[in-house]
Amino acid sequence: MQTLTKTKSLSTAIYNAIRLDYENSQQRDYIGISEIAYCQRKLYLQKTRNEKQEINPENLLKIYEGTSAHELLQSLLWRYRGRLDGFKYYKAEKEVEIEGVLKGHIDLLCELDNQIYVTDFKIVGNRKFSMLKDTPDEHYRIQLMLYAYSLKLPTAILLYINKETGKSKEYLIEVDLDTVAEYIQKAKDLKYAILEQTTPEIPFKDEKESWECSYCRYKQECWNKSFIEIEKKDEAELIDSELETKYIKLCDEIEELEEEKKIIKENITSALNGKKGFGFSLTATYTPPSEIINYDKNRLELLVSSDILSRCAKRSQKAGYYTLKQRSS
Repeated sequence: MQTLTKTKSLSTAIYNAIRLDYENSQQRDYIGISEIAYCQRKLYLQKTRNEKQEINPENLLKIYEGTSAHELLQSLLWRYRGRLDGFKYYKAEKEVEIEGVLKGHIDLLCELDNQIYVTDFKIVGNRKFSMLKDTPDEHYRIQLMLYAYSLKLPTAILLYINKETGKSKEYLIEVDLDTVAEYIQKAKDLKYAILEQTTPEIPFKDEKESWECSYCRYKQECWNKSFIEIEKKDEAELIDSELETKYIKLCDEIEELEEEKKIIKENITSALNGKKGFGFSLTATYTPPSEIINYDKNRLELLVSSDILSRCAKRSQKAGYYTLKQRSS
Protein backbone atom coordinates (compact mmCIF):
# COMPACT_ATOMS: atom_id res chain seq x y z
CA MET A 1 0.00 0.00 0.00
CA GLN A 2 1.33 3.43 -0.99
CA THR A 3 2.14 5.80 1.87
CA LEU A 4 1.10 9.46 1.66
CA THR A 5 4.16 11.68 1.73
CA LYS A 6 2.31 14.99 2.11
CA THR A 7 0.92 14.94 5.63
CA LYS A 8 -1.50 17.81 4.97
CA SER A 9 -3.00 16.45 1.73
CA LEU A 10 -5.88 14.59 3.39
CA SER A 11 -6.79 17.43 5.77
CA THR A 12 -6.67 19.89 2.87
CA ALA A 13 -9.06 17.70 0.88
CA ILE A 14 -11.43 17.51 3.86
CA TYR A 15 -11.40 21.27 4.43
CA ASN A 16 -11.98 21.95 0.74
CA ALA A 17 -14.89 19.51 0.62
CA ILE A 18 -16.51 21.14 3.64
CA ARG A 19 -15.91 24.62 2.21
CA LEU A 20 -17.55 23.66 -1.10
CA ASP A 21 -20.51 22.11 0.70
CA TYR A 22 -20.90 25.18 2.91
CA GLU A 23 -20.79 27.54 -0.09
CA ASN A 24 -23.39 25.45 -1.91
CA SER A 25 -25.66 25.52 1.14
CA GLN A 26 -25.55 29.32 1.16
CA GLN A 27 -26.60 29.64 -2.48
CA ARG A 28 -30.34 29.36 -1.91
CA ASP A 29 -32.84 30.48 -4.51
CA TYR A 30 -35.52 30.71 -1.82
CA ILE A 31 -36.09 32.38 1.55
CA GLY A 32 -35.43 29.93 4.36
CA ILE A 33 -37.77 29.51 7.32
CA SER A 34 -34.69 29.33 9.53
CA GLU A 35 -33.52 32.81 8.41
CA ILE A 36 -36.66 34.93 8.03
CA ALA A 37 -36.61 36.08 11.68
CA TYR A 38 -33.22 37.72 11.16
CA CYS A 39 -32.48 41.21 9.78
CA GLN A 40 -34.30 41.69 6.46
CA ARG A 41 -31.65 44.07 5.14
CA LYS A 42 -28.89 41.53 5.77
CA LEU A 43 -30.89 38.79 4.01
CA TYR A 44 -31.47 41.08 1.04
CA LEU A 45 -27.76 41.92 0.71
CA GLN A 46 -26.79 38.25 1.02
CA LYS A 47 -29.21 37.18 -1.69
CA THR A 48 -28.53 39.97 -4.17
CA ARG A 49 -24.75 40.01 -4.04
CA ASN A 50 -22.51 37.31 -5.38
CA GLU A 51 -20.16 37.34 -2.41
CA LYS A 52 -18.22 34.47 -0.87
CA GLN A 53 -17.68 34.69 2.86
CA GLU A 54 -14.15 33.77 3.85
CA ILE A 55 -14.12 31.23 6.66
CA ASN A 56 -11.16 30.20 8.75
CA PRO A 57 -10.43 26.53 7.88
CA GLU A 58 -10.14 25.68 11.59
CA ASN A 59 -13.74 26.87 12.06
CA LEU A 60 -15.19 24.88 9.20
CA LEU A 61 -15.48 21.64 11.14
CA LYS A 62 -17.16 23.49 14.02
CA ILE A 63 -19.90 24.56 11.63
CA TYR A 64 -20.62 20.90 10.98
CA GLU A 65 -20.64 19.81 14.62
CA GLY A 66 -24.34 20.61 14.85
CA THR A 67 -25.11 18.79 11.59
CA SER A 68 -23.30 15.65 12.79
CA ALA A 69 -25.12 15.73 16.13
CA HIS A 70 -28.48 16.14 14.36
CA GLU A 71 -27.79 13.13 12.15
CA LEU A 72 -26.71 11.04 15.13
CA LEU A 73 -29.89 11.84 17.08
CA GLN A 74 -32.09 11.15 14.05
CA SER A 75 -30.27 7.85 13.44
CA LEU A 76 -30.61 6.67 17.04
CA LEU A 77 -34.31 7.53 17.23
CA TRP A 78 -34.91 5.71 13.95
CA ARG A 79 -32.89 2.65 14.97
CA TYR A 80 -34.70 2.16 18.28
CA ARG A 81 -38.10 3.57 17.27
CA GLY A 82 -39.88 0.29 18.05
CA ARG A 83 -38.50 0.11 21.59
CA LEU A 84 -39.25 3.65 22.78
CA ASP A 85 -42.54 3.76 24.71
CA GLY A 86 -44.90 6.55 23.67
CA PHE A 87 -42.67 7.57 20.77
CA LYS A 88 -43.31 7.20 17.04
CA TYR A 89 -40.83 8.23 14.37
CA TYR A 90 -42.37 9.71 11.21
CA LYS A 91 -39.77 11.55 9.16
CA ALA A 92 -36.44 13.38 9.43
CA GLU A 93 -35.36 16.34 7.31
CA LYS A 94 -38.88 16.78 5.97
CA GLU A 95 -39.07 19.63 3.47
CA VAL A 96 -41.91 22.10 3.98
CA GLU A 97 -43.09 25.22 2.13
CA ILE A 98 -45.36 28.13 3.07
CA GLU A 99 -47.34 30.09 0.45
CA GLY A 100 -44.58 29.78 -2.13
CA VAL A 101 -42.27 32.21 -0.32
CA LEU A 102 -40.78 30.24 2.57
CA LYS A 103 -39.08 26.87 2.54
CA GLY A 104 -37.28 24.78 5.15
CA HIS A 105 -36.32 21.35 6.45
CA ILE A 106 -37.65 20.00 9.73
CA ASP A 107 -35.19 18.07 11.89
CA LEU A 108 -37.76 15.50 12.97
CA LEU A 109 -41.48 14.87 12.77
CA CYS A 110 -42.54 12.52 15.54
CA GLU A 111 -45.31 11.52 17.90
CA LEU A 112 -45.11 11.67 21.69
CA ASP A 113 -47.98 10.32 23.79
CA ASN A 114 -50.41 10.47 20.84
CA GLN A 115 -49.49 14.07 19.95
CA ILE A 116 -47.62 14.85 16.71
CA TYR A 117 -44.84 17.43 16.98
CA VAL A 118 -42.41 19.23 14.76
CA THR A 119 -39.08 19.02 16.62
CA ASP A 120 -35.83 20.90 16.20
CA PHE A 121 -32.44 20.30 17.81
CA LYS A 122 -30.01 23.08 18.75
CA ILE A 123 -26.52 21.90 19.69
CA VAL A 124 -24.81 24.60 21.78
CA GLY A 125 -21.80 25.14 24.03
CA ASN A 126 -21.60 25.83 27.76
CA ARG A 127 -21.81 29.60 27.44
CA LYS A 128 -24.91 29.59 25.28
CA PHE A 129 -26.59 26.89 27.36
CA SER A 130 -26.00 28.85 30.58
CA MET A 131 -27.75 31.88 29.05
CA LEU A 132 -31.01 30.04 28.32
CA LYS A 133 -34.03 31.45 30.10
CA ASP A 134 -37.66 30.46 30.61
CA THR A 135 -38.36 31.28 26.96
CA PRO A 136 -36.16 30.25 24.00
CA ASP A 137 -34.37 32.56 21.57
CA GLU A 138 -36.97 34.57 19.70
CA HIS A 139 -35.71 33.71 16.20
CA TYR A 140 -35.82 29.99 17.03
CA ARG A 141 -39.30 30.35 18.50
CA ILE A 142 -40.52 31.95 15.26
CA GLN A 143 -38.76 29.27 13.19
CA LEU A 144 -40.56 26.48 15.10
CA MET A 145 -43.92 28.27 14.82
CA LEU A 146 -43.54 28.45 11.04
CA TYR A 147 -42.51 24.79 10.83
CA ALA A 148 -45.54 23.71 12.84
CA TYR A 149 -47.87 26.00 10.88
CA SER A 150 -46.64 24.53 7.58
CA LEU A 151 -47.97 21.12 8.68
CA LYS A 152 -51.08 22.53 10.39
CA LEU A 153 -49.83 21.47 13.81
CA PRO A 154 -50.58 23.54 16.96
CA THR A 155 -47.28 22.98 18.77
CA ALA A 156 -43.61 22.22 18.27
CA ILE A 157 -40.70 21.14 20.46
CA LEU A 158 -37.37 22.97 20.60
CA LEU A 159 -34.59 20.98 22.27
CA TYR A 160 -31.27 22.56 23.26
CA ILE A 161 -28.41 20.14 23.98
CA ASN A 162 -25.16 21.17 25.65
CA LYS A 163 -22.48 19.45 23.56
CA GLU A 164 -19.94 19.75 26.39
CA THR A 165 -22.01 18.38 29.29
CA GLY A 166 -24.78 16.45 27.57
CA LYS A 167 -27.47 18.35 29.49
CA SER A 168 -30.62 19.40 27.67
CA LYS A 169 -33.43 21.92 27.94
CA GLU A 170 -36.77 21.50 26.20
CA TYR A 171 -39.33 24.12 25.19
CA LEU A 172 -42.89 23.63 23.98
CA ILE A 173 -43.67 26.21 21.29
CA GLU A 174 -47.31 27.09 20.63
CA VAL A 175 -48.26 28.53 17.25
CA ASP A 176 -49.41 32.15 17.33
CA LEU A 177 -51.26 32.88 14.09
CA ASP A 178 -50.66 36.65 14.27
CA THR A 179 -46.90 36.11 14.55
CA VAL A 180 -46.99 33.58 11.71
CA ALA A 181 -48.90 36.03 9.48
CA GLU A 182 -46.39 38.80 10.30
CA TYR A 183 -43.40 36.75 9.17
CA ILE A 184 -45.09 35.38 6.08
CA GLN A 185 -45.72 39.00 5.08
CA LYS A 186 -42.05 39.83 5.80
CA ALA A 187 -41.03 37.02 3.48
CA LYS A 188 -43.33 38.36 0.75
CA ASP A 189 -41.92 41.88 1.22
CA LEU A 190 -38.37 40.55 1.03
CA LYS A 191 -39.13 38.55 -2.12
CA TYR A 192 -40.61 41.67 -3.72
CA ALA A 193 -37.58 43.77 -2.65
CA ILE A 194 -35.23 41.23 -4.25
CA LEU A 195 -37.21 41.25 -7.51
CA GLU A 196 -37.33 45.06 -7.60
CA GLN A 197 -33.73 45.48 -6.33
CA THR A 198 -34.95 47.76 -3.52
CA THR A 199 -32.75 47.66 -0.43
CA PRO A 200 -34.80 47.40 2.81
CA GLU A 201 -34.32 50.07 5.45
CA ILE A 202 -32.13 49.38 8.50
CA PRO A 203 -34.60 47.92 11.05
CA PHE A 204 -32.68 49.20 14.09
CA LYS A 205 -32.21 52.67 15.60
CA ASP A 206 -28.47 52.16 16.02
CA GLU A 207 -25.88 49.41 15.80
CA LYS A 208 -26.12 48.66 19.54
CA GLU A 209 -29.84 47.87 19.47
CA SER A 210 -29.40 44.35 18.07
CA TRP A 211 -26.76 41.68 18.64
CA GLU A 212 -27.03 40.87 14.93
CA CYS A 213 -25.09 44.02 14.00
CA SER A 214 -22.10 42.95 16.10
CA TYR A 215 -21.44 39.92 13.91
CA CYS A 216 -22.72 41.23 10.58
CA ARG A 217 -20.33 41.72 7.67
CA TYR A 218 -22.46 44.65 6.46
CA LYS A 219 -22.19 46.56 9.76
CA GLN A 220 -19.77 49.20 8.49
CA GLU A 221 -21.78 49.69 5.32
CA CYS A 222 -25.02 50.23 7.23
CA TRP A 223 -23.74 52.50 9.99
CA ASN A 224 -20.85 54.38 8.40
CA LYS A 225 -22.26 57.87 7.82
CA SER A 226 -19.82 58.50 4.98
CA PHE A 227 -21.02 55.47 3.03
CA ILE A 228 -23.41 56.39 0.24
CA GLU A 229 -25.37 53.70 -1.52
CA ILE A 230 -26.22 54.60 -5.10
CA GLU A 231 -29.36 53.02 -6.47
CA LYS A 232 -30.36 52.99 -10.11
CA LYS A 233 -33.47 55.09 -10.67
CA ASP A 234 -35.66 55.67 -13.69
CA GLU A 235 -35.74 59.27 -14.96
CA ALA A 236 -39.33 59.61 -13.73
CA GLU A 237 -38.09 59.01 -10.16
CA LEU A 238 -35.44 61.74 -10.20
CA ILE A 239 -35.84 64.79 -7.99
CA ASP A 240 -37.08 68.10 -9.46
CA SER A 241 -34.40 69.37 -11.86
CA GLU A 242 -34.44 72.95 -10.44
CA LEU A 243 -33.84 71.71 -6.92
CA GLU A 244 -31.12 69.40 -8.18
CA THR A 245 -29.36 72.30 -9.94
CA LYS A 246 -29.63 74.48 -6.83
CA TYR A 247 -28.23 71.67 -4.68
CA ILE A 248 -25.22 71.16 -6.96
CA LYS A 249 -24.54 74.93 -6.97
CA LEU A 250 -24.64 75.05 -3.15
CA CYS A 251 -22.24 72.10 -2.95
CA ASP A 252 -19.79 73.93 -5.21
CA GLU A 253 -20.06 77.11 -3.10
CA ILE A 254 -19.50 75.16 0.12
CA GLU A 255 -16.44 73.51 -1.40
CA GLU A 256 -15.01 76.92 -2.34
CA LEU A 257 -15.70 78.32 1.15
CA GLU A 258 -14.02 75.32 2.78
CA GLU A 259 -10.95 75.88 0.63
CA GLU A 260 -10.90 79.59 1.54
CA LYS A 261 -11.29 78.71 5.24
CA LYS A 262 -8.34 76.31 4.96
CA ILE A 263 -6.11 78.97 3.40
CA ILE A 264 -7.00 81.57 6.08
CA LYS A 265 -6.28 79.09 8.86
CA GLU A 266 -2.90 78.19 7.32
CA ASN A 267 -1.99 81.90 7.10
CA ILE A 268 -2.93 82.53 10.75
CA THR A 269 -1.05 79.44 11.92
CA SER A 270 2.10 80.24 9.97
CA ALA A 271 2.13 83.76 11.43
CA LEU A 272 1.99 82.37 14.96
CA ASN A 273 4.49 79.54 14.56
CA GLY A 274 7.21 79.74 17.19
CA LYS A 275 5.29 82.14 19.41
CA LYS A 276 4.17 81.13 22.89
CA GLY A 277 0.66 82.51 22.76
CA PHE A 278 -1.11 85.76 23.50
CA GLY A 279 0.58 86.87 26.71
CA PHE A 280 0.06 83.50 28.34
CA SER A 281 2.56 80.75 29.01
CA LEU A 282 1.12 77.28 28.40
CA THR A 283 2.07 75.36 31.51
CA ALA A 284 1.10 72.27 33.43
CA THR A 285 2.01 73.70 36.83
CA TYR A 286 -0.60 74.43 39.49
CA THR A 287 -2.28 77.82 39.11
CA PRO A 288 -4.45 79.58 41.73
CA PRO A 289 -8.07 79.83 40.57
CA SER A 290 -7.84 83.63 40.32
CA GLU A 291 -5.19 83.34 37.65
CA ILE A 292 -6.92 80.69 35.51
CA ILE A 293 -8.24 81.73 32.14
CA ASN A 294 -10.57 79.46 30.16
CA TYR A 295 -10.09 79.80 26.42
CA ASP A 296 -12.61 78.45 23.94
CA LYS A 297 -11.01 75.26 22.61
CA ASN A 298 -12.09 75.59 18.97
CA ARG A 299 -10.97 79.23 18.72
CA LEU A 300 -7.64 78.56 20.39
CA GLU A 301 -6.91 75.60 18.11
CA LEU A 302 -7.65 77.79 15.12
CA LEU A 303 -5.35 80.63 16.22
CA VAL A 304 -2.48 78.79 17.94
CA SER A 305 -0.26 76.23 16.24
CA SER A 306 -0.51 72.61 17.31
CA ASP A 307 3.10 72.45 18.55
CA ILE A 308 2.29 75.14 21.12
CA LEU A 309 -0.92 73.46 22.27
CA SER A 310 0.91 70.15 22.60
CA ARG A 311 2.90 71.72 25.43
CA CYS A 312 -0.29 72.54 27.30
CA ALA A 313 -0.47 69.34 29.30
CA LYS A 314 -3.11 70.55 31.70
CA ARG A 315 -6.61 70.72 30.27
CA SER A 316 -9.60 72.49 31.74
CA GLN A 317 -12.21 70.38 33.51
CA LYS A 318 -14.73 72.49 31.65
CA ALA A 319 -15.50 70.67 28.40
CA GLY A 320 -14.34 72.43 25.25
CA TYR A 321 -11.73 74.68 26.92
CA TYR A 322 -8.00 74.81 27.63
CA THR A 323 -6.81 75.99 31.03
CA LEU A 324 -3.94 78.49 30.68
CA LYS A 325 -1.84 80.25 33.27
CA GLN A 326 -1.52 84.00 32.97
CA ARG A 327 2.12 84.98 32.37
CA SER A 328 3.52 87.35 34.95
CA SER A 329 4.56 90.74 33.54
